[in-house]
Amino acid sequence: MSENLLSEFVYDARDHLSTASAQLLELENNPGSLDSLNSLMGTMHTIKGNSGFMDVQPLYHLMHNAETLLQTVREKHVDCPESVIELLLQVLDTGEAILDGLANGEGDTVDWLESLTQSLSEAETKLEASDTHGLAAHYDSEEDYSLVSVEASEPPAREFELEITPGAASLVILANGDLDRAGDMFLGQVEALFKAGGSGLLVDLKGLTSLTGWELKLLLAASLKKPGRTAFLVDPGEQPDLSRLFQVLDPNRRLNIFPDQAPALTSFGLPA
Repeated sequence: MSENLLSEFVYDARDHLSTASAQLLELENNPGSLDSLNSLMGTMHTIKGNSGFMDVQPLYHLMHNAETLLQTVREKHVDCPESVIELLLQVLDTGEAILDGLANGEGDTVDWLESLTQSLSEAETKLEASDTHGLAAHYDSEEDYSLVSVEASEPPAREFELEITPGAASLVILANGDLDRAGDMFLGQVEALFKAGGSGLLVDLKGLTSLTGWELKLLLAASLKKPGRTAFLVDPGEQPDLSRLFQVLDPNRRLNIFPDQAPALTSFGLPA
């Protein structure tokens, strides 16, 4: 890892940890807030994805375990316990310590990481085993409880399929998690698109709020199927974090990134 890339990663991760600290404070003040819980999970997911791509495994696994614990809190439809808040404070402090070690050339781990990981696992197990009967008492009515349950549920996985039009560019619009669920199927369909005579592929990323290292690798691999004929749409104004992530993790500009369709199509030699 180059020194400049490492510095950018540490700077970016510290910024996200600062955001996570503010979100955790919001959750501590309102432990039943689903919005605060989801926001914190999203930030940790971003840190995890960036760490995975940069192969900073201790930080990756720490964020993964913390995100999994929050997922269990969400699935149980309970107020976030004070004990979990305290553990997450330790997670954020540990994340800062890992980044300090990286910045100072002292490695990417800390002595207490194993015991903290064990505590996170034990807290998740305890929550999983907890009795959730009668939780509607936490809400004003049974109707309120049912609304919270629906809001907290994960969106159903959708089938991933590219529309192929020979001689024309195809457009695919991605939402959070689509690439992760599609996996290698995405690469297979990109390859099939060009074999069938497709003139280009536009991948609209404007609906994304996070991107894991694995998903970024899929995008890089897709761009190599037909170099110069695959473009990615990102709005720098609305997605500054995602734009910065591409700048950090794609310093050689291997991905063709445009703010909208018109310049992307022009780069393919197609009418906008």
